[in-house]
Amino acid sequence: MEYSKELYETLKKADLQESLYITAELVKKNCLDEIIITWLRIISFLGEFTQIYFSKWYDTCMSIISIIETEDELELVSILQVSTKICILFQNSNNYISFTKKPINQLRKNVIDIFENNIKLSDKGKEKFLDIIPKPKNEHDFCFKILCGVISLWSKKEAIRLRETLEYLCRKDYILESIVSDTDNNITSFIWDIFKIFQPLVTPTLYKLYCYKYRKKDKSWKNGLLYSIHNMLYDDLVFEVWNNNEEGILEHINNITEEIWGYVSNNTNENIDELEEDIVNDKMTHFETYIPRGLVSSVDYDNKVHSSYTSETFSTKTLKIKKKNKRSNKKQNIISVKEGDNNSGYDNVEDENIYNTNNFEYR
Repeated sequence: MEYSKELYETLKKADLQESLYITAELVKKNCLDEIIITWLRIISFLGEFTQIYFSKWYDTCMSIISIIETEDELELVSILQVSTKICILFQNSNNYISFTKKPINQLRKNVIDIFENNIKLSDKGKEKFLDIIPKPKNEHDFCFKILCGVISLWSKKEAIRLRETLEYLCRKDYILESIVSDTDNNITSFIWDIFKIFQPLVTPTLYKLYCYKYRKKDKSWKNGLLYSIHNMLYDDLVFEVWNNNEEGILEHINNITEEIWGYVSNNTNENIDELEEDIVNDKMTHFETYIPRGLVSSVDYDNKVHSSYTSETFSTKTLKIKKKNKRSNKKQNIISVKEGDNNSGYDNVEDENIYNTNNFEYR
């Protein structure tokens, strides 16, 4: 499944107006899967950064899962909300720290000591992970070192080293023949298993996104979902939730969803009025007062932005999306209007397989 490069780029630029317009256009064309894959790519890209606002990021992941798991019908507003949340996350991207891609040998030097130390788990700790440790001795010893190293980094809150460790292991892509996996029999699957036990409140959701429409060639960019977990170690950021301004933006999108859809549905006029760039200079103010394409803006005496739409509006209805029937290739219109109320990466690095079934070593 391909993604929408146009939507990806506008989300990355935090261009809310274009992102919502393109999202609605893709919905109109029955391209919900394309939207979801685009979201997953951009969310995974954010997961590669450090010091992101993890709670906001994770809330966005939960919204995506909700859309994936909803059967039959979706409200259009829930789809536009996800694109809005992603724009807000990129609006704050100046606060994030990116990782330059390091050669695999340099990454190894940064993390190799983690697996050479004689870190021990208590009997109770070992018991928790007993079911995921491979039985063959060579794989058992290797995976146990990985397990101990990851838990040690977590307990010491060494976020950067944990991030580098996860990247190193995923890029090396060690094969583990004896494990059972929903995707591939490799070390990445084993690390997911560790965190599903170790951090059970968040990891299952991220793993579902990782497995969604899984293809081996997508692994390189989907690993960002796994890397993101290191951000939970930043106590001052992990509990940062949507602030009042951001909540106001999301509520504003709720209020104008039907108008956005009305514009997309009736967009036949090339000479439509756009929101002038000089109306607002501050980005966040632009978010709060955003008016969709096709709306004519005016400012009254109390400086509050009002809008009037030039086409039909839906004042007592909620837009619903009907999901495609997966068992049929026949195209169908996934948009319906039902009565409601008004409150309605990294590149894939192919290293040589250095796993020796008789004698494992790091090199």
